[in-house]
This record gives sequence, structure tokens and C-alpha cells, in this order.
Amino acid sequence: MSTLAREPEVITRRGKPVSVILPIKDYQELIERLEDVEDVAYLKKARAKPQSFRPLKDYIDTLPTTHARFRPTRLGGKHTKKRKINFVQTT
Repeated sequence: MSTLAREPEVITRRGKPVSVILPIKDYQELIERLEDVEDVAYLKKARAKPQSFRPLKDYIDTLPTTHARFRPTRLGGKHTKKRKINFVQTT
């Protein structure tokens, strides 16, 4: 195959197509388009479901505390300037 060829090369076995050789740029564009189609399909499916939200504190309260290695402390400590929640290790 010439390096200048832009057409895909079809590989056959017993007269039936089994593989395709195509330029890497074409392959990458094909994969990107496929990922875009999958993303759109996922978004359509996600938007079709009714959505509900709850506050983070309510969710944290549902987590098991006996097996938790870390537990959130109150907000506003000296180490919470960059983070919203400060975690401390429990023993």
C-alpha cells in the first residue's frame, strides 16, 4: 500500500471482507465520531429519567459510621480554606 493512499484497503479471506486498513487520521476521526454518538445517546437516556437531588449532608448521614475510616468534621476549621469538607481519620 502506498503511503499516499487515502482509500481504505479491504482484506478478504475466502472472498469475504474480514479487515480494513485505513490511515490513522481517518481511524481517529471515526473513533471520535463514535464516542460523540455514544455521548449523545447517554445524555438522551439520562434526560429521559426523572431526576432528584438531596443535600450532601443527608447523603453523608446515610453512610455507615461503624465501618467508615474517615468521617467529615464541621466546616470552617483551619484546614478548610481550600476544601469545603475537612476529613479526619477515626480509629
